[in-house]
Amino acid sequence: MTALAASGVLAAALEVWTVTPSPWPRVSPVGWLAVIVTGACTRIRFRRKGELGDILAIAGRLITAGVFVLGLGGAILTIIGPMIAGAEADAGSLASLRTVLLSLAVVGLGLMSHVPNSKAFTRLVYPVLLIGGVRFVLDDFRHSRPSTLFIALACFGAALVLGPRFAAKPRTDP
Repeated sequence: MTALAASGVLAAALEVWTVTPSPWPRVSPVGWLAVIVTGACTRIRFRRKGELGDILAIAGRLITAGVFVLGLGGAILTIIGPMIAGAEADAGSLASLRTVLLSLAVVGLGLMSHVPNSKAFTRLVYPVLLIGGVRFVLDDFRHSRPSTLFIALACFGAALVLGPRFAAKPRTDP
Protein backbone atom coordinates (compact mmCIF):
# COMPACT_ATOMS: atom_id res chain seq x y z
CA MET A 1 0.00 0.00 0.00
CA THR A 2 2.85 2.36 0.71
CA ALA A 3 4.14 1.65 -2.79
CA LEU A 4 0.85 2.96 -4.21
CA ALA A 5 1.12 6.09 -2.12
CA ALA A 6 4.79 6.63 -2.97
CA SER A 7 4.24 6.10 -6.70
CA GLY A 8 1.53 8.75 -6.79
CA VAL A 9 -1.24 6.34 -7.83
CA LEU A 10 -3.39 7.06 -4.77
CA ALA A 11 -3.05 10.82 -5.22
CA ALA A 12 -4.00 10.53 -8.89
CA ALA A 13 -6.88 8.17 -8.05
CA LEU A 14 -8.29 10.48 -5.40
CA GLU A 15 -8.00 13.41 -7.78
CA VAL A 16 -9.86 11.76 -10.66
CA TRP A 17 -12.53 10.25 -8.38
CA THR A 18 -13.31 13.46 -6.48
CA VAL A 19 -12.64 16.55 -8.63
CA THR A 20 -12.66 17.51 -12.28
CA PRO A 21 -8.94 17.27 -13.11
CA SER A 22 -7.23 19.80 -15.28
CA PRO A 23 -4.84 18.57 -16.60
CA TRP A 24 -5.41 14.86 -16.27
CA PRO A 25 -2.89 13.12 -14.01
CA ARG A 26 -0.70 10.36 -15.42
CA VAL A 27 0.20 7.03 -13.84
CA SER A 28 3.85 6.13 -14.33
CA PRO A 29 5.10 2.62 -15.10
CA VAL A 30 6.24 2.41 -11.48
CA GLY A 31 2.67 3.26 -10.47
CA TRP A 32 1.28 0.44 -12.60
CA LEU A 33 3.82 -1.93 -11.07
CA ALA A 34 2.72 -0.82 -7.60
CA VAL A 35 -0.93 -1.52 -8.52
CA ILE A 36 -0.01 -5.02 -9.74
CA VAL A 37 2.05 -5.77 -6.63
CA THR A 38 -0.75 -4.54 -4.35
CA GLY A 39 -3.18 -6.80 -6.20
CA ALA A 40 -0.82 -9.71 -5.70
CA CYS A 41 -0.55 -8.91 -1.99
CA THR A 42 -4.29 -9.33 -1.59
CA ARG A 43 -3.85 -12.98 -2.56
CA ILE A 44 -1.31 -13.80 0.18
CA ARG A 45 -2.60 -16.17 2.86
CA PHE A 46 -1.40 -15.30 6.35
CA ARG A 47 -0.89 -17.86 9.06
CA ARG A 48 -3.27 -16.88 11.82
CA LYS A 49 -2.58 -17.22 15.50
CA GLY A 50 -5.73 -17.13 17.57
CA GLU A 51 -8.78 -14.94 17.45
CA LEU A 52 -6.90 -11.63 17.35
CA GLY A 53 -4.73 -12.97 14.52
CA ASP A 54 -7.86 -13.81 12.56
CA ILE A 55 -9.25 -10.32 13.00
CA LEU A 56 -5.97 -8.67 12.02
CA ALA A 57 -5.53 -10.90 8.97
CA ILE A 58 -9.08 -10.21 7.76
CA ALA A 59 -8.76 -6.46 8.39
CA GLY A 60 -5.39 -6.26 6.65
CA ARG A 61 -6.62 -8.15 3.62
CA LEU A 62 -9.78 -6.02 3.45
CA ILE A 63 -7.85 -2.75 3.66
CA THR A 64 -5.35 -3.91 1.03
CA ALA A 65 -8.18 -4.97 -1.28
CA GLY A 66 -9.94 -1.63 -0.82
CA VAL A 67 -6.79 0.35 -1.58
CA PHE A 68 -6.14 -1.86 -4.61
CA VAL A 69 -9.65 -1.27 -5.99
CA LEU A 70 -9.33 2.49 -5.43
CA GLY A 71 -5.90 2.65 -7.06
CA LEU A 72 -6.78 0.42 -10.02
CA GLY A 73 -10.04 2.28 -10.66
CA GLY A 74 -8.27 5.63 -10.53
CA ALA A 75 -5.50 4.43 -12.82
CA ILE A 76 -8.03 3.15 -15.35
CA LEU A 77 -9.95 6.42 -15.09
CA THR A 78 -6.77 8.41 -15.88
CA ILE A 79 -6.47 6.44 -19.13
CA ILE A 80 -10.06 6.42 -20.42
CA GLY A 81 -11.18 9.70 -18.82
CA PRO A 82 -9.51 12.02 -21.32
CA MET A 83 -10.85 9.93 -24.23
CA ILE A 84 -14.46 10.03 -23.03
CA ALA A 85 -14.79 13.23 -20.98
CA GLY A 86 -12.27 15.22 -23.02
CA ALA A 87 -8.92 16.82 -22.26
CA GLU A 88 -10.75 19.64 -20.52
CA ALA A 89 -13.13 17.36 -18.67
CA ASP A 90 -16.86 17.98 -18.90
CA ALA A 91 -18.23 17.54 -15.36
CA GLY A 92 -21.39 15.74 -16.53
CA SER A 93 -19.61 13.23 -18.73
CA LEU A 94 -17.00 12.62 -16.06
CA ALA A 95 -19.65 12.05 -13.39
CA SER A 96 -21.41 9.48 -15.56
CA LEU A 97 -18.10 7.82 -16.45
CA ARG A 98 -17.28 7.50 -12.75
CA THR A 99 -20.65 5.87 -12.12
CA VAL A 100 -20.19 3.42 -14.98
CA LEU A 101 -16.72 2.46 -13.68
CA LEU A 102 -18.04 2.09 -10.12
CA SER A 103 -20.83 -0.11 -11.44
CA LEU A 104 -18.35 -2.30 -13.30
CA ALA A 105 -16.23 -2.49 -10.14
CA VAL A 106 -19.21 -3.68 -8.09
CA VAL A 107 -20.02 -6.42 -10.58
CA GLY A 108 -16.34 -7.40 -10.75
CA LEU A 109 -16.12 -7.53 -6.96
CA GLY A 110 -19.21 -9.73 -6.87
CA LEU A 111 -17.70 -12.07 -9.44
CA MET A 112 -14.63 -12.46 -7.25
CA SER A 113 -16.70 -14.84 -5.10
CA HIS A 114 -15.78 -17.54 -7.64
CA VAL A 115 -12.04 -16.98 -7.19
CA PRO A 116 -10.34 -18.84 -4.32
CA ASN A 117 -8.83 -16.70 -1.52
CA SER A 118 -10.67 -13.54 -2.59
CA LYS A 119 -13.30 -13.11 0.09
CA ALA A 120 -11.93 -9.64 0.88
CA PHE A 121 -13.01 -8.41 -2.55
CA THR A 122 -16.48 -9.89 -2.16
CA ARG A 123 -16.84 -8.11 1.18
CA LEU A 124 -16.32 -4.78 -0.60
CA VAL A 125 -19.49 -5.07 -2.72
CA TYR A 126 -21.82 -3.30 -0.29
CA PRO A 127 -19.39 -0.55 0.81
CA VAL A 128 -18.64 0.30 -2.83
CA LEU A 129 -22.38 0.34 -3.59
CA LEU A 130 -22.92 2.70 -0.66
CA ILE A 131 -20.11 5.01 -1.78
CA GLY A 132 -21.43 4.84 -5.35
CA GLY A 133 -24.95 5.75 -4.25
CA VAL A 134 -23.80 8.75 -2.22
CA ARG A 135 -21.49 9.81 -5.04
CA PHE A 136 -24.33 9.38 -7.52
CA VAL A 137 -26.66 11.68 -5.58
CA LEU A 138 -24.00 14.33 -4.92
CA ASP A 139 -22.28 14.31 -8.32
CA ASP A 140 -24.39 12.81 -11.10
CA PHE A 141 -27.70 14.49 -10.34
CA ARG A 142 -25.96 17.84 -10.07
CA HIS A 143 -23.74 17.70 -13.17
CA SER A 144 -25.04 15.14 -15.65
CA ARG A 145 -27.21 15.86 -18.64
CA PRO A 146 -30.34 13.70 -19.08
CA SER A 147 -28.73 11.49 -21.73
CA THR A 148 -25.65 10.69 -19.63
CA LEU A 149 -27.73 10.43 -16.47
CA PHE A 150 -29.87 7.76 -18.13
CA ILE A 151 -26.78 5.65 -18.91
CA ALA A 152 -25.43 6.14 -15.39
CA LEU A 153 -28.77 5.17 -13.82
CA ALA A 154 -28.99 2.04 -15.97
CA CYS A 155 -25.45 0.94 -15.09
CA PHE A 156 -25.83 1.65 -11.38
CA GLY A 157 -29.19 -0.15 -11.32
CA ALA A 158 -27.59 -3.19 -12.95
CA ALA A 159 -24.78 -3.05 -10.37
CA LEU A 160 -27.35 -2.90 -7.54
CA VAL A 161 -28.88 -6.11 -8.83
CA LEU A 162 -25.89 -8.06 -10.14
CA GLY A 163 -23.14 -7.22 -7.62
CA PRO A 164 -24.87 -8.65 -4.51
CA ARG A 165 -26.31 -11.54 -6.53
CA PHE A 166 -22.87 -12.61 -7.74
CA ALA A 167 -21.36 -12.08 -4.29
CA ALA A 168 -23.99 -14.37 -2.73
CA LYS A 169 -22.83 -17.37 -4.75
CA PRO A 170 -21.19 -20.12 -2.69
CA ARG A 171 -17.50 -19.49 -2.20
CA THR A 172 -14.70 -22.01 -2.51
CA ASP A 173 -12.55 -20.60 0.34
CA PRO A 174 -13.29 -20.43 4.09
